[in-house]
Amino acid sequence: MKFDRQTYQANTTRQVCQILAAKMHFEELENNWNAYKEKIKIVIN
Repeated sequence: MKFDRQTYQANTTRQVCQILAAKMHFEELENNWNAYKEKIKIVIN
């Protein structure tokens, strides 16, 4: 593979996007989990 700056930048950008997407997804899951726990608390009480 010919190494050039453009390819490197494209790959780096893709990785950053994947990391950000994963982070956002994780935060969303966490928020959903917190909301779910609140619902459970209401049901239990």
